Amino acid sequence: MLRNGTITEPMHDAGHEFATVFAVAHLNGPSVPTFDRIRGGQWRDSMTERVAFARKRIGQALDAVGGIGSPGGSAVWHVAGLGQSVKEWSAQQGWNGRPLSQPEARGILVAALAMLAMHYGYLRETCARSIDR
Repeated sequence: MLRNGTITEPMHDAGHEFATVFAVAHLNGPSVPTFDRIRGGQWRDSMTERVAFARKRIGQALDAVGGIGSPGGSAVWHVAGLGQSVKEWSAQQGWNGRPLSQPEARGILVAALAMLAMHYGYLRETCARSIDR
């Protein structure tokens, strides 16, 4: 999307930061081992402080795009976080009882990435307004 000009570099960087924090938060699948199962491990809690902080950051980022239940939250969770393509995400998504087309899905993702870029400080609000024009 960056190469074809659909998103800007700050939007790309915001998506990359979300993906990195998502991985640290261990939200990308059950294949990541937890410390509480390692023999001799010292952690009594089910997650480390680092993972807990990353999950908090994911929650804040999702709030910035409308929450996990919003179209933008779903887009960044599935595309930036889980690594699905826009096509995969749009095929499994639907809003208000109707399927989501790929152009609509792409638009939702672009808007969500702009909000993430503002949230992470890659864009200021005035810069984001100029993207709309």
